[in-house]
Amino acid sequence: MILKQFREHFNKSLEHLYPITEIDTFFFLILEEYSGLKRIDIVLKSDFYINQKSLNFMQIATKQLVQEIPIQYITGKTEFFGLPFNVNKEVLIPRPETEELVERVLKEISLMKTCNTTKNETINNKQLKILDIGTGSGCIAISLKKQLPNLEISAMDVSNKALCVAKKNARLNNTD
Repeated sequence: MILKQFREHFNKSLEHLYPITEIDTFFFLILEEYSGLKRIDIVLKSDFYINQKSLNFMQIATKQLVQEIPIQYITGKTEFFGLPFNVNKEVLIPRPETEELVERVLKEISLMKTCNTTKNETINNKQLKILDIGTGSGCIAISLKKQLPNLEISAMDVSNKALCVAKKNARLNNTD
């Protein structure tokens, strides 16, 4: 199938569920994920032929979007605080509000350090520690660890499957 034809099919399949701007975003994400093509390629290669393997994945993704499955679960990834994260049905998809929480924690730690003129994330000679309860994908703990590598951060979850996702994300982002 030619890329232009698939895009028409994709748009028609989703037009009753999503606004066109969201459909376009989904299309570009799916196109990049399953065919390696970027946005610019659509303009430059609208007559590009999609191979059968990529087409199959893209058609499955379209059906999942019709079922209103979040795009992050379809592609298996998302971005949080500028970092890549794997997600699946075992974890919640990180929300922008959670990024605000991470920013707030970083700001509070910065204020504590400024007020106490401390080093290495210690406050009054005590090592500052953070516990992320219900870590899910690990996005909070991992993002904080990337920003404050000397900080002692622990993450826990009742779900072993969620912990597996968090561990993979820690490796993906080179944190412990």
